[in-house]
Amino acid sequence: MAVTGTNTVRTIVQDALLDIEAGTLGQAADAVAMAHGIRHLNRLMKSWQSQGYLQSLVAQQSLTLVADTAAHTMSPVRPMKILNVRYKDANGTELPMNELSRQEYDELPIKTSQGIPTNFYYDKQRESAVINFWPVIASVTTETAEITYEREYEDISDEDDVIDIPAEAYDAVVLNLGKRLTHTYGSSERKMAIRADAKEALDCWLASDSETIVRFYDGF
Repeated sequence: MAVTGTNTVRTIVQDALLDIEAGTLGQAADAVAMAHGIRHLNRLMKSWQSQGYLQSLVAQQSLTLVADTAAHTMSPVRPMKILNVRYKDANGTELPMNELSRQEYDELPIKTSQGIPTNFYYDKQRESAVINFWPVIASVTTETAEITYEREYEDISDEDDVIDIPAEAYDAVVLNLGKRLTHTYGSSERKMAIRADAKEALDCWLASDSETIVRFYDGF
């Protein structure tokens, strides 16, 4: 027996239309409404990336360091946020690195100073991502930067796509998409009621997605 199911984009958009009483049970949404719903769904998920740290979007990348080079392009990914970076030496030992702001990196007097990289600055561009290390490593054998980051949601291009989101977030997706679609469709009653439903579903998902660690210490 499966533990989680998958919902296609078609199912999510149709359910959102039904929830605001803009669809008919048992009938597929017409092509115009479906395309409109997909555009809103894409924008909704992208906007959630600014809500903060989400466990479901955490990923890792091992970036091979280049000798005497500060700027390294992260490809093919464009992280929304760098959570932490560790310098990994040839023996496999990992050392945490310190994140610099743009101003702190700009103010470094000699950006080509050589040594073990202890700092990084992440320059997130519109379609590319560059991470700068300081000091720069003089020579390389197998040294890497181990990067933990928050990735982007995958784009939706077709109604048969499976949405890039965990199953426990389906309620939040459907109801918040429905709330967005009330600007164009829906009954006046659902326009009012779905706002509270959407907020509750989103709050529940975000609470379940957070990482909680409790440690107990014996102090003297």
